[in-house]
Amino acid sequence: MRQRSRVQVLAESQMPSVAYLPQEVVDRIGGYSLDLLVEDHQVILWRQVLPESELIRLRGFLVLLPVSRMHHPHITATHIYMETHEQSLVFIISDATPGAPASLAEPPRFIVAAQKFPQEPFFITTLFHRYQRAH
Repeated sequence: MRQRSRVQVLAESQMPSVAYLPQEVVDRIGGYSLDLLVEDHQVILWRQVLPESELIRLRGFLVLLPVSRMHHPHITATHIYMETHEQSLVFIISDATPGAPASLAEPPRFIVAAQKFPQEPFFITTLFHRYQRAH
């Protein structure tokens, strides 16, 4: 029986993890920019949030989000759009993780843009913005 590659293990895993990635991939991720708008707007390098971040499977796509695994059971992708060449995703997620401010009538929503990470079976988030729906 042929041994499965690390890419196959990661892609097929029910609980994919950054821990399965080789150090050279982690180093490459660290150099990517991430545009965040949660409490305030900032553009940072992934290396600043990677230790707390984890891969998540959303509607069949493996995505590196700048949130910890503790959020994963509470995250729902409500809309997802893939560009024609399957190299970019845009989606809206809601995060019902306990501890959200009581003033919020519904769970916080985020617009997420992600691009296919070269030679790997996942997408990396490049934009993560808090989304306020107009009433």
